[in-house]
Amino acid sequence: MATQLFINDVLVDLIESVDIPLNKQIADIATPENRSTSFTKTVKIPGTKANNKLFGFIFDVNCSIQNTSSTVNFFPDFNPNLKASCSIYVDSILQMKGYIHLIQVNVLGVNNIEYEVAIYGELGDLFGAIGTSKLIDLDLSQYNHTWNATNITNSWDTSIMDTAGVSGVTSFAYGTGYVYPFIDYGITDNPKVMLSEYFFPAIYVKTIVDKIFSSAGYGYSAGSFFNTAFFKRLIIPFTGSGFTLSLADVGLRTFEVSTATSVNTVIGNPIIFDTKAADTYSQYDTGTGLFTFNKAGTYSFNISLVCLNVDVPFVGSEDLQITILIKINGALSNTLVLANSDVLPYVNNLNSGNIPLNYGDIVKFELASVFSDGTDYTSTYSINTTGTILVEATSVNGIGSSVDMNNVLPPTILQRDFLTSLTKMFNLYWDNTSNQNEMVVNPRQTYLTNNVLDWTSKIDISKPVNIIPMGALDANPYVFTYKEDSDFYNDSYFKEFGRSYGDLKYYINNDFVKDEKKIDLIFSPTVMANEPAWSTNMVLPSIKTYDSSGVRQAKAANIRILYYGGFKASNGFSLDGNPLNYFVYPFAGHMDDPYNLTVDLSFDVPQKLYYGSVGGTVMNYPSNINLFDDYYKVFIDDITNKDSKIVRAYFNLNAQDINQIDFSYLYFFMGQYFRLNKVIDHIIGGKNVTQCEFIKAPLSETGDVAIGIGVMAIGTTFIIG
Repeated sequence: MATQLFINDVLVDLIESVDIPLNKQIADIATPENRSTSFTKTVKIPGTKANNKLFGFIFDVNCSIQNTSSTVNFFPDFNPNLKASCSIYVDSILQMKGYIHLIQVNVLGVNNIEYEVAIYGELGDLFGAIGTSKLIDLDLSQYNHTWNATNITNSWDTSIMDTAGVSGVTSFAYGTGYVYPFIDYGITDNPKVMLSEYFFPAIYVKTIVDKIFSSAGYGYSAGSFFNTAFFKRLIIPFTGSGFTLSLADVGLRTFEVSTATSVNTVIGNPIIFDTKAADTYSQYDTGTGLFTFNKAGTYSFNISLVCLNVDVPFVGSEDLQITILIKINGALSNTLVLANSDVLPYVNNLNSGNIPLNYGDIVKFELASVFSDGTDYTSTYSINTTGTILVEATSVNGIGSSVDMNNVLPPTILQRDFLTSLTKMFNLYWDNTSNQNEMVVNPRQTYLTNNVLDWTSKIDISKPVNIIPMGALDANPYVFTYKEDSDFYNDSYFKEFGRSYGDLKYYINNDFVKDEKKIDLIFSPTVMANEPAWSTNMVLPSIKTYDSSGVRQAKAANIRILYYGGFKASNGFSLDGNPLNYFVYPFAGHMDDPYNLTVDLSFDVPQKLYYGSVGGTVMNYPSNINLFDDYYKVFIDDITNKDSKIVRAYFNLNAQDINQIDFSYLYFFMGQYFRLNKVIDHIIGGKNVTQCEFIKAPLSETGDVAIGIGVMAIGTTFIIG
């Protein structure tokens, strides 16, 4: 049988006796929290003229690699830091596809070169392409938008800002872009009276997953879990302490106004500066002396004012005091008092402190009064000045400013850890499709099929068959948990119960295994609450804390995952001082509805709820709709019940058998049905037998598959090997 190895679609020269030991696996029943990919052990490739050229003569220590690309290999030559696509065939039958990793080059003598490589399947290729990239490295700029009431309320069920849409707008759709859910961040103690700045965007998990796949050059099939209506409702809420600006944005918003020529200002009028510098967003008018802020945020005003003269009785022997008012939209914000002096001219340096400003706010520096010798001159008197005002932006963003959607995501979370936690949450199985760079991803119960491969004639009965009772049981208990966090309700729950909110310890009836296995997530649980002082029927996810004085405050928190349930009935809340006119609220939580749950992202019913039946609403909290019951219980019971068995046996497998291997299938031999767990060290193109590991399929998975060769139930595919 002819074995062919292609690297970057180039046929590689192989030595005739080369062994390529292939291992195939996508999930190990003994470690349900992990996922695997096909791989080969070390393969040795001879240094022929064609192979040396393919690898860019990398054995020559005097040669320099010309490829400077960060993503594309063989451009123009081989770069060992980048993946190189490969595929293996036997008699033109595909055995494996993925990518190759050059491990070592051996110089065995003059013109005797050997390359040691390992080959990994496509799941490894996907995670290899992701590397150490973080969530904030994804490009979400198409969803950048202005932080205002219109965009907040539109996101609930109408539209979002999206440069990929018509005129920069895309109609509302679950799973697309962002939404502003109602969350108690600890900013206010009265959720019935809301301001726009109390709302922060959440990004749909599907949008994040899609960006991860596309940035890695991959996709997933239409039938994957990521396309389900349920998954499209999942969101990652903002968990920072507030929107922040980059240093570059702070610099763009900082500017200075000044005048070198003396300016006469009459009491009651603004002080006018005729020159401005670096006013990128045109926020100062040299004609009117008014600051109109086009970029909301927090600003401070550093004032250096030189008083040259005053139009009041002043002979230099009495104290002179000048007062300037900072007014925002005509209302007094700050009062600045220039230091007393009995000498002119004199310089005053003042700072306004941090002032939060919204989009469109107008700021005026108004001369209020002049005191001279104890007399208050407040009529038509004036002062004559020069000076500057430096307007400095802080890193704090504000309503009316642009939301950088990349900054909504936690800054330290790796993309691979994010995908891994989704895999653990929903017991996802990852497999290749027939399309290049495409995966199919589904929960175990969706991934598995009743299609059958009959391997009765392939088992080698001359070799030992190992049967291990109690299946894959290697832990007791199994602990399913979110990551602990220190916000108020999570902290209270842990102190009371000594465990994380919504976790589960699942004990197995076994006298021998006592080692705990933890399946934990990077996400933290989000407690749902309704506080009596709110006087509302709204149940809100809480991400807040209290300071040492007992004052509630917003707090940066660990990454969370929630379900956006859409509108739920409310007894009303107001927004931005408008009348009480919102009688539904955009609900998000670890469930789809706080009173009539059909979805719960907890692993088990929490030991305590922080809300009750409000306004006569009856609580309905089923105990069997959580993550464990929906995605793990059948699996754990199958591999730990008293009739469960792991079977290791040897099989005569040819190239067609390896090509047909499908971990979603049932395998029939020894008069029983099994699920394939591992293919161990199959020599590609070799004639030796291969050890495989199976777990006996429980009756719950084979009840509608008739026992017997050639007999099958409707909808079952039975393939005779």
